[in-house]
Amino acid sequence: MAETKSAKKAPKKEEVSVSEPVVDNDSAKPAEIITKDISSPSIFSGSDFDAADIEIPRLNVIQKMSQIEGEVGSVSIDKDAQIFPASTKVPVVIVGAIKRWQEDIPFEEEGIPKMAATKEASIALAQESDYKVIEQAEIVILIPQNDLADEGLFPFPIGSENYAIGKITVQKDAYRMTYKRLKTFELFNQDTPNYTVYWKFSTELMTKGRYSWFVPTLTSTKEETSAEVQEFITRMHGA
Repeated sequence: MAETKSAKKAPKKEEVSVSEPVVDNDSAKPAEIITKDISSPSIFSGSDFDAADIEIPRLNVIQKMSQIEGEVGSVSIDKDAQIFPASTKVPVVIVGAIKRWQEDIPFEEEGIPKMAATKEASIALAQESDYKVIEQAEIVILIPQNDLADEGLFPFPIGSENYAIGKITVQKDAYRMTYKRLKTFELFNQDTPNYTVYWKFSTELMTKGRYSWFVPTLTSTKEETSAEVQEFITRMHGA
């Protein structure tokens, strides 16, 4: 059957959103046409959420040599205020944790340790570094409001409670007593995400020879977190 040729259509004009021209009757200039760039998102166009955009203050265990004011062994938030005292078990919710590797530079030496984000990268780093490469992790937690600190430190409402959010970096003994406990829990409770139960966060005095220092610890409980908290953390994980 012979192929019929359709008539050529005139090219479709590009649609442009145009405001009503502003005309100055006293001027000889042509009317000004203001166009709207429909490809640029508006600040009011939606509620896009990216967990990376959240500001999370740092948690520090105060040591004898710390430059942070507060009781030795207590935990400070943002190096500014004590959020709970030493050796006190406080319920917290695990938001997430990430493992990394870093050079183990002695405390007395100046320098910023090189980091590796994967096992393969850590092996390469160990081959080129003059230092031992060790495991470390960053853990993000929610802390329900309690009577141990000023209520202003718990500014974030979730459900019927207010919370503080913070992150802490752990290595060596602190890594073993926090991150490894999280991973062990996950292995034996695969149907129970670690944020669905409360954990007890505390600090513990460690002593080796003539040195002593406090390390953070995490211990799981059987008390379940609220549905609102679980929904909040699920949303963060999906962002």
